[in-house]
Amino acid sequence: MVVHHGGAGTTAAAVAAGRPQVICPFVADQPFWGRRMAHLGVAPPPISQRRLTAVKLAEAIDQAAGFASEAAELGSRVRAERGTRSRAAAGGVIRLYVRAGRRGGCHRQVALPSAAMLLRHRAAGISGSW
Repeated sequence: MVVHHGGAGTTAAAVAAGRPQVICPFVADQPFWGRRMAHLGVAPPPISQRRLTAVKLAEAIDQAAGFASEAAELGSRVRAERGTRSRAAAGGVIRLYVRAGRRGGCHRQVALPSAAMLLRHRAAGISGSW
């Protein structure tokens, strides 16, 4: 089980590890990830750190223990995804970068897929190039 703040990287690591989660967000996109993991059935609803108590945390940990099989399944699906290791995905990134350069843009202006989009696609079993 992983108890964390709900950052995209920590959430993705917990998903890839196939572990249930307890998410206690406090800023930015963390509430989104908490709700998303609850929707996917690998975590109880997130608990805002402003409302976090020892009792609520203990209850969430007990509840999260019941999500072990769902978390393991999602982790297995994510680990099986080839992601950017596929030539098609890598080629898509390179094409976006080259096009931006031709228009006088720089790499920071290239709209790459967000972590949220990639996780939604992986959870839905969608793969392929961008």
